[in-house]
Amino acid sequence: MNTYNVNTTQGSSARTSHAPLNTIAYYQRIVTLQPRNAESHCNLGVAFWTQGKLDKAITCYWRALVLKPKLTEALYNLGNAFAAQERLDAAIACYRRVVTSEPDFADAHYNLGNAFVTQERFEEAATCFQRVLELQPDDVEVRLRLGAALCHRRKLGEAIACFRRALVLKPDFAEAHSALGYVFEALGRMDEASACFQRASALKPDFAQARVSLNAYTKNRRRVG
Repeated sequence: MNTYNVNTTQGSSARTSHAPLNTIAYYQRIVTLQPRNAESHCNLGVAFWTQGKLDKAITCYWRALVLKPKLTEALYNLGNAFAAQERLDAAIACYRRVVTSEPDFADAHYNLGNAFVTQERFEEAATCFQRVLELQPDDVEVRLRLGAALCHRRKLGEAIACFRRALVLKPDFAEAHSALGYVFEALGRMDEASACFQRASALKPDFAQARVSLNAYTKNRRRVG
């Protein structure tokens, strides 16, 4: 799942489509012809977003919301734009409005959780990730995020269960092996930690995080051995 997955809209169309990179001129023409069409303003915003023009995208999303305050796609995309600008309080406000109106909007719960993580509000983040997993139980990336949030809350047993479930779903998930290793390391279960770091490094040789952890552990073992 992408952290910031923008949504185009055509009336009541699904939120899974993306605006092509070269559609700014097209949507500008549409907005000129139909200035009170909220969906067109939203789609123009997505076109600006895809080219990194966040301020212009935000302006378009606001215009869409003035015309149609309950246009979920515009509100969600506005939250993403605020998050990309590190305006997290504004992003959180947008995501909360989205999940209030659409409780099953998994990406909005996910992005809300990420915003809480950035603010080190790990309990709220965990709640968001748990909601995503209610909707998408096989999402291993979310399980990794949830496990990390639980670690920050010192709920290490729950974190271990979370990472292990991710590995049941995806045995070659190097990041989950490494994360599990960190938890074992924190618990002083060093042999299990080493095995996890070795597995992560074997699966992903360029995974520096696992390699550094394994090297550090190996050095520690030599010192005490």
